[in-house]
Parts: sequence; C-alpha cells; structure tokens
Amino acid sequence: MDKIVSRRKFVRAFFTELASKITEPGPEGDVTEFRVKMDSLKEKCQVLADLDAAVFESLVSADVEPQENEVVEEMEVAQSYQDRFAVTLFGLAGNILSMIIWSRPHLKSTSSVVLVALAVSDTLVILNSIWLELAINYSLLKQYRGLPGFDKYVIYIHNYYMQWSFILSEVVYRMAATASLYLTVIITLERYICICHPFWFEEWCSYSRICKSVAATIVFSIAYRMSNFWEARVIRVRVIHEGKITPIYIRELTEYVYLRYIHVWTFIFVDYLLPLTFIVVLNTITTIKLRRMNKIRHEISDERKNENKLTMMMLYVVLEFLVCTSMSGFISLETIFPRAEPRSGSEKLLLRQLGDSFNTLNSSVNIATYFSSWQPFRRSFMKMCCGKTRSSRNHQQTIDLQDITT
Repeated sequence: MDKIVSRRKFVRAFFTELASKITEPGPEGDVTEFRVKMDSLKEKCQVLADLDAAVFESLVSADVEPQENEVVEEMEVAQSYQDRFAVTLFGLAGNILSMIIWSRPHLKSTSSVVLVALAVSDTLVILNSIWLELAINYSLLKQYRGLPGFDKYVIYIHNYYMQWSFILSEVVYRMAATASLYLTVIITLERYICICHPFWFEEWCSYSRICKSVAATIVFSIAYRMSNFWEARVIRVRVIHEGKITPIYIRELTEYVYLRYIHVWTFIFVDYLLPLTFIVVLNTITTIKLRRMNKIRHEISDERKNENKLTMMMLYVVLEFLVCTSMSGFISLETIFPRAEPRSGSEKLLLRQLGDSFNTLNSSVNIATYFSSWQPFRRSFMKMCCGKTRSSRNHQQTIDLQDITT
C-alpha cells in the first residue's frame, strides 16, 4: 500500500513538472535544451515503469507466495464446524421425526398443528444456515489467520449464480426465523388461554382458528421479509489472482443510510423486544397459575392433568427458545451498532460462531424436550423407531386412560 501511495505521488509530480516544461516559453532554436528535457523525460519514464513493475510484483506475490504455515487446510475448516456438525445433524433428524410424530392421528390437537409448523420452520433455518455459513466462516477463518483473501474456492463461490443463491438463502432463513419466533408466541398464547381461561379455550383455540393463525403467521413472515430481496444486488469487480485479472461477483447493499437505521430499529422491536416481552409475561403468568393448580392436584380431573403436563412441556420448549434467542439477539445487537475501532478477524469469527451456535441449538433441541417431557410423544417415537411396544403386542390388554396421563 505504501508503494502504491508513493507511485501516485510520483506520477502527480512527474506530470506537473512535464506540463510546466512543455508550456514554458523558451528561445527559438534552442535544440540543446530540448534534448536535455527529452533525456530527463526518458529517465523518469523508465523509473515509473520500474516502480509500476515492482508494485505489480508485490501484489501478485502476496496472493501466490504466502508465508510458511499460512495455508488454510481443509481439515482446519472442517474443525471449525465439528462442534456444530453433530448438533445440526441431530436437529435435522429430530425435526423430521417431530413432523412425522406430531402429525399422527392419535396426537392430533391444536398444539400439534403449531409444533409441526415450528419443526418445518426450524428445518428451513438449519438448512439455509448451513449454506450461508460455508462461505462466511471460511472467509472469516482466512482473515483470522491473516491469509490472502482469494483462493480457488473463494473465486468459485463468487460467481453470479452462487451469490444470488446466498441472497435467496439469507432471505428464506430470515423468513423461517421470523415464523419460528411468532409460532412460539402462538404456543405461549394457546397455553396461557388453556391454563388461565379454560372455559374460553374451546372457543378461542379451536382447531380451525389455530390453523388460520399458523397460516397468517407464515404469510406475515414472508411478507415482512420480502423486502430483503431488494436490500442487495450482485455487481462485477476485477481482482488480481495468480498474476491474472479475474472477474468476480460480490454482493453490494442498496439501502440508503436512513433506511438502514429504520431496518435496524425494526429488527430490534419486531424481532426481539415485542415478541420476547410477550412470551416472558404470558409464560410467567402461566407458570404461577400452574403451580397453584398443582397444589390441589387431587381435585383435578385426568384430562386436566394431561393438559397441565402438555403445558409444562411447552414451557420447557419456550424457555429453551427464550434463552437461545436472547443470547443470539445480544450478539446480533453488539455487531450491528458501530464501534470506534474495527473488530479484528478473531473477534468477528468468535461472534459469528457464537451466534450461529445458539441459532442452531435453538432449532435442534426441541425433540429432546418432547421426548423427555411428554409420554404420548415418547411412546409414538419408540413405536416408530423400535418396533411394537409392549401394549401393542398384547391385543387383549386393556388400555387405561390414566396410564396416558402419567
């Protein structure tokens, strides 16, 4: 960079001097002075050519001749993903199993509709996050190691169609995350009405109304995030790679500054403050009411006990969602607001890994809560994965409804 600045200063001074000498009036027929000026011009042109070649050589050598132990190996890139790869596979398998089990006829209820939609949203979050993080974390890892920014892999992912696929994946990821957030709000509201206003539950939380609410949430998430398609565009730039000028495609934000501020504050309120406040308040009220009801357990019917246990399972799901979303939100807010000093490569990589880990964990662990907290789900899971259960083998055995609620 210092050589480039020196070259620019030299070129500016050279052409200033050349212009002054050409426009300077001299005596007619002074051939000697003219030859002296031409010799000086040739010398400076040669110096300029040598300097230009040196700068070009330094730029090329920076890309093709990295220092020893500065090459990113494939195993190192895989190592940065190994802590989350198992969680991601577990989440994909768990969400697919959750969709299958909750859609079974004997578990059909208003809660199962929301949980199936939640599993679909979490699956989309995981799949799109995998595609997005491959390029982002690879670039951050190279920046953290202080390596040149371009190699064959980076050149490949910076083609036109790959960049548009990243934009599409990011928008779908945001749509799915928003849907997951507000589906959790529906779960919270549905359990609140069931526990605190049981006489209104059949009317307010009927099967058709819950289906309409889920559909409205999905439509809202798509419409709310649709504008993200116009926040970026793909432009063509040229870089020097392996001594050649290579064209690549990169994303460029198209937002104006004031629109970016509006987007940030909308993100804070719509994606975090309002729904999380709603979830915290209603779950606190539901938990207090549920504890009071458990003190008079002997007066509660079996059906009511079943609803209470389902509510406890939902509270565990919401609590896990609240913790992971809050941590991810704090990290996102910390990266949004500007700082006096730019972050180093290690800080960017650490923040990105933490935020992605909480998002992946949030979308992956629901099946563990279902399995550990809800007996009908556990039985359906064991029957599907491990064959027939003990009760299904003995067709003469009488099934007690009390056994389902315990």
